[in-house]
Amino acid sequence: GNAYDSTIYFDVPPFQLDSAADADPSTFAFAGTFHSNGIFPEFEEKLVAMEDKSFGFVHAVPDTGYNMYGTTGKLYGEVRLDQQGITSPGNIQYLTANLNTESVTFYLDSMYSDKGIDGDIAPGDLNGTSYPSVKLKRYEVNWLAKKDSMNLRNLEDPFSIYDSLGQFDGTLTLSTTGLLGEGEMDIQGSTTNSEAYTLKEEEFEARNSLFVVKSNNPRKPILRSDDVRLSYNVAAQNARVSPEVQGLASIEFPFAQYKTSIPEAEWDISNKVITMTKPDTVPIEKSFFYATNKSMDSLVFNATNATYDIDKQEMIVQGIPQIVVADALITPDSNQVKILENAELESLENAVIIFDTASFNHRLYNAKIEILSRNKFRGEGTYELV
Repeated sequence: GNAYDSTIYFDVPPFQLDSAADADPSTFAFAGTFHSNGIFPEFEEKLVAMEDKSFGFVHAVPDTGYNMYGTTGKLYGEVRLDQQGITSPGNIQYLTANLNTESVTFYLDSMYSDKGIDGDIAPGDLNGTSYPSVKLKRYEVNWLAKKDSMNLRNLEDPFSIYDSLGQFDGTLTLSTTGLLGEGEMDIQGSTTNSEAYTLKEEEFEARNSLFVVKSNNPRKPILRSDDVRLSYNVAAQNARVSPEVQGLASIEFPFAQYKTSIPEAEWDISNKVITMTKPDTVPIEKSFFYATNKSMDSLVFNATNATYDIDKQEMIVQGIPQIVVADALITPDSNQVKILENAELESLENAVIIFDTASFNHRLYNAKIEILSRNKFRGEGTYELV
């Protein structure tokens, strides 16, 4: 199908045939040299009649293997030439990858197969580049050798990654600069969807990703974050989440029914705690929490820190300057509040309330307050007219 040009040819020295018209084609064998334009080194072989009526060969690759496309990638097994092109059912080794296929086809600048049987990417460092462990089964491989990109896509079950801690469903791109990816990662009770993974031996990063920490309820996760930058450390057992766009409420806690724009959140996987912080360089206005429960009428307030206990489903939010409710400014004791399930705020003790925000003449202190929504609160305290 015009896959090759005249740079790929079989060089046959001069020969003589007698009565070729009556001869059995299966008896022909033209010794010569196969030139593949750099796909493989030149090698000696005999050109013979193949089963599909073409002239070709089945060539046994030496035990040392053949380098492919001028790279360190090697082919072991055999090379076949017939109407199907230049193919091989052999073993391919490239960087830290070891691939076995039923049949792979070699083109001028690339290699392709949708019949990958099994294989693996070994973990470790190679020439200063870190690679994770990956187990491959039933996959498609498309090696764009001139572009230094070997694309591997699972056809059935996801790839097993990080010593089987994770499952990856999508495309991995192996190159001399590392292992990239596009698809869905399911690992340690979390799911990540991204078109831009960078995967290393003990950690991975995902940009513009959808990251979810799952719960026992498949419809209601512990945490859901959209358009975030994820840094996941498998060895340290933590994951850091940051909004790609500062100031957007990209992180959601469905059980607490709150969203936040806080710039950094870290999931401690072992201790089941999510810790959130605002760096000093980020303005407080860019770090806020707001209730998604309709009964709270979009209650919102700024804060610098927060901690979410996954087992207790409680969130303690700290560094709150004040909470605006109706026409009042409420300052909680120690500048913190506790958020329970379904956006319920635990009653505030020793709060300070200013009613008249224009002249600050009306003040309530030592107050015990229940914040019911953005426009309603109730409680008791000591009233002071300034």
